[in-house]
Amino acid sequence: MGIKFPQLPFLTREMLKFGSSSELSLEVVSRANIANDIEIIGLTRSGVIKFNFTDSGDGSENTNSFRITDIPISLTSFSTDVNVEKGDSFVSVYLAISGEKVYKLCGGYVSVLSGISYPQTHSESEKGNRGSFTKETGADPNAGSDVFDQFTGNELWRLHAIQITLVTDANAADRRLHFNLPFGTSANATKAISSVDQVASTTVKYIIAAFGSMPTAADNLTTLIPIPPDMWMSGTKTFSTSLINKQVGDNFAAPLYFIEKFIEP
Repeated sequence: MGIKFPQLPFLTREMLKFGSSSELSLEVVSRANIANDIEIIGLTRSGVIKFNFTDSGDGSENTNSFRITDIPISLTSFSTDVNVEKGDSFVSVYLAISGEKVYKLCGGYVSVLSGISYPQTHSESEKGNRGSFTKETGADPNAGSDVFDQFTGNELWRLHAIQITLVTDANAADRRLHFNLPFGTSANATKAISSVDQVASTTVKYIIAAFGSMPTAADNLTTLIPIPPDMWMSGTKTFSTSLINKQVGDNFAAPLYFIEKFIEP
């Protein structure tokens, strides 16, 4: 007894005039900033399909192809690595016929708690539309040198805060910290400038963040510097300092960058 097509709520190979002579596959394209195992599980008329692969985690594009016997009825893809947060790994799944991508089934950020599905289903993320919250450590400059940090890779950053400590030598001079910040794809697009000077022979911790009301900018060898609340940056991200009245023995510690990160597909 043949298949009665009108009774089927999905597309099958037999419905296509070229179906019997075509090779069907899933082509999976992914980018991630952390190496992780990604699983794809679904259903065709022939039964359950299940594939997995490991993304390199270096931000480059990874492509994997998996042969299937029929057009998928449903698919779900997610990461099986508990260290992957939303924003770390982006996956797109395509239906390919004879090696040609003909339809994008689903795409989006995946983690161990949230995935992507075809047909699209409502999946509540554990963090809404937020990315991966992480800390990056800059280089430790030599004494007498300013900070200069560059971060590359296919990542979109939202800057939340920077922490940096400056130790001044015994030369009498009032130093003033200028921290150069990128915005979008522009290097040194804006500055965060301290409102107070740092004197000789002191150790001061600077915290640069999107503060609201600031009753005081400096207290107990800690200085606060405000920045705009939505500092988004992509491409090569360059951070640097311009220390006014810098002395030969002045020494910055390695900066800490507190960011929200999204891998860019």
